[in-house]
Formats: sequence, structure tokens, C-alpha cells
Amino acid sequence: VVVVVFVVFLVTRSEDTYQLFANPVTEDIAPMYFQIIKRPMDFGTMTKQLVSYPSPAEYRNDLTQVFDNCSTYNQPDSMIHREGERVRKAAYKIFEKERKKMEKEAKKLRREAARGSSGQQHQLQQQQQQ
Repeated sequence: VVVVVFVVFLVTRSEDTYQLFANPVTEDIAPMYFQIIKRPMDFGTMTKQLVSYPSPAEYRNDLTQVFDNCSTYNQPDSMIHREGERVRKAAYKIFEKERKKMEKEAKKLRREAARGSSGQQHQLQQQQQQ
């Protein structure tokens, strides 16, 4: 879980080339922000809780909040809005890629565990027949 979150985090941070989402928004740079946005979120805040996310889904919720806040506050034709959408797409793309890798690994582990348990059952049956 932590590895997936960390990989997505690194890619997302690197995509934020203008550092628009790196720190909490202030009223100085975004007047009336807190009257419009009820749940602020930024990459800096997410960094502080990076290892405590209980699941990739919880991390994705905060990531989504960053971009939803961006598109709610900023005009669709603004550079910040467009940049937010670009970074969102890149983040979701890597998130999906990492999720698929994690699912594939989980399936592999389940198959190996199933083979191991059926092999143990077979050995137990052979021992009981002796």
C-alpha cells in the first residue's frame, strides 16, 4: 500500500512543475478561497500523512480533493485550472497503472497460497492413508 501511494506521490509531485499544489492555499494568493472551498487539500499536507494513509483509495480521495478544489475555485479557461486538469490526468494514469500492478501481484500471491494449501492437503491425505 505504502509503495503504491509513494510511487503515485512522486510522479504527481514531479508533474506539478509550477508547484501550484505544493503548499496550502492562503487568502493572500486566493481571495475568498475558504468561503468557496470547504475542504482544502494540497501536496504538502498530503506529504505529512504519506505513510499513514490506510489504503491507496484514501490517498486518491485526498488527491482528488486537490484537483476538485482547483477546478471549483479557478475559472475553466485559467492557466491554473488547465494545469490542475493536466496534473490530475497524469496522476490518475499512474495511479491506475500501479493499482493494476498491485492487483496482478495479489492474484499471483492468492494462486500461490491456494497451490500451497492444496499441496499441504494432499500431503496430509497421503500421511493419513499410511
